[in-house]
Amino acid sequence: MIPDTATDFATATTAYAPAPSYDLTSRDEHGAEHSPHPHEPDLHIRFRYGSVAFDYLACRTAAENLLRHWSQSHHPGVSLSVVTDGFAGPMRLPCETVWLTR
Repeated sequence: MIPDTATDFATATTAYAPAPSYDLTSRDEHGAEHSPHPHEPDLHIRFRYGSVAFDYLACRTAAENLLRHWSQSHHPGVSLSVVTDGFAGPMRLPCETVWLTR
């Protein structure tokens, strides 16, 4: 249905509920992200595409599984490595929990 007037538009747009928010990362009371395996050390994972680097934190299990899978099949223009420079950004690997069982 295409609304003909502003009133029709308001009625048409309020008929849809907002998309649900799915937050699969556990967070503490301050909003900081938690590791899915808090007993393991976090590793600094770096994806590099040309001159652009994407840095994430991941628990050891997720990092090892991701690296194993990546070495078997990946986009040749994107490299993946574990960085041991002592610096890691605050952002956890998106969908980190997917790599816990692979």
